[in-house]
Amino acid sequence: RNRTELKSHAPHTGEIQSTLNQIASEGGPDLTDLRGYLPTDSVIIDMTLRSSHSRDRSSNQDRLAPPSIIISPSPSTSIPPSISTRSSKSSKGIGPDNGEKYKLTLNGGGVFHHDYLDKDFNWLTPKPVNLEKIRARVMAARPASEFCEGEFRQFKIASANAGNEAVVAFRVIPFIFGKDLNAVNCQREFLFTNLKPLVERLKKAKPDFFWGANYSELDETVREEISDLIDPAENVAITAPNFFLEVKGPYGPPAVAEWQALFDGALGERGQVALRSWRVDDSVLDKKAHTFAATYSYGTLSLFSIHAEPAKSPSRDRNYYMYKIDSYILTCDESRYKEGVTAFRNLQDYARKKRNKSVKIANLRASTNYKEAFALFDKRGTQRVQLESLGDLLRACGQNPTLAEIKELEKNAGPEFDFETFSKILNRPGGFRDPGEPGEYCRGFQVFDKDMTGFIGVGQLRYILTNLGEKMSDEEVDELLKAVNTSSGEINYI
Repeated sequence: RNRTELKSHAPHTGEIQSTLNQIASEGGPDLTDLRGYLPTDSVIIDMTLRSSHSRDRSSNQDRLAPPSIIISPSPSTSIPPSISTRSSKSSKGIGPDNGEKYKLTLNGGGVFHHDYLDKDFNWLTPKPVNLEKIRARVMAARPASEFCEGEFRQFKIASANAGNEAVVAFRVIPFIFGKDLNAVNCQREFLFTNLKPLVERLKKAKPDFFWGANYSELDETVREEISDLIDPAENVAITAPNFFLEVKGPYGPPAVAEWQALFDGALGERGQVALRSWRVDDSVLDKKAHTFAATYSYGTLSLFSIHAEPAKSPSRDRNYYMYKIDSYILTCDESRYKEGVTAFRNLQDYARKKRNKSVKIANLRASTNYKEAFALFDKRGTQRVQLESLGDLLRACGQNPTLAEIKELEKNAGPEFDFETFSKILNRPGGFRDPGEPGEYCRGFQVFDKDMTGFIGVGQLRYILTNLGEKMSDEEVDELLKAVNTSSGEINYI
């Protein structure tokens, strides 16, 4: 048998041996940067960070139990095992690695970052009209139980020991998602191969994380007609994503994360507008943000809104604008950490609400034959409806206009109107508006509850309902009060 002579090596010096011992004691080197490495999806992310704390295993206070999070398709629409849950394809074109050229290409295609200044026409990136409401929502308190004792310290350690983007995504980001908040309808790192181009020459988007609606939530007819505007890829179990997160490692440029989030968000907002404008002659551009994005880079979490407005250029029908909601340095102190994480989760909830509303609008149009509803109010068979029936017809089609709104709409409708005129009224901006939040109603009652007891007198309530705002009749109030206990003369409005 042939023998291969092994070359001898000089013995390790004390310094080298000490370094090897140190690396071994910490769990070995981080191999996630090796070419071809792919962390698996649809797994529970182990956040024990053993390699960072094995040097003091005897100390209970150093043993971490950070949050775990499941990132997987919804059980009701699970992806077949034969289909990969991550797209490994690439696309040709200008990408984030092209730096400033990428941003300028976005701008040239009508997609503008926050604080963009157009020197030719002298305008700055406009705010979404619902910005104040968005900021109020992100500042809302959340249950204290969402945060664990010692969590901030664990987060700081995880952040300080994450050497690259992959480790940040798997060891740091789950803290922001939350201990008990599984990533419902969340997917990661899919190449958006199904969406038609928004900006020519750009590579296809591939968000680090994105959230959308479950396929089963949207009417199949709607999806078939606008699939290339709302379905990211054929092998993704969600549709109409409108919340995105881009992550960078400690050496990744934060500006690139923002540009990626901008492009992600513009694609998402295009989909939201498509849902709200489905089977409407003109796109519904209400200048409100229905899509949101976040970036995380080296301890800093930034939140953004993305909205659409009619374009100032004749070459396209609309522009997409990113606006910064706020930024948070999460590694500075615990209060700022909780403030930033709370804002992220609140914004995610708000995005879900906006997405659900978009889906509801499209589904309603798919299930409601507006022409049939119009025909029911066409009492004389003239293909025209009398003006006094406008409010009832709008309500029959799923809207709930106030009396003041109806009076304003009647000014431009004439004594009677045809279906084309009605379609324009029905699909006006804000027609299918979001319902009020319970908190808003409570704050309204608190105006009359001077002692803040949570109770309001039955007589007071009757006066409010019959004299203020949309006035109700006494009979309507009587019917309403049948649903509550009024024996004490007061009603608990909380």
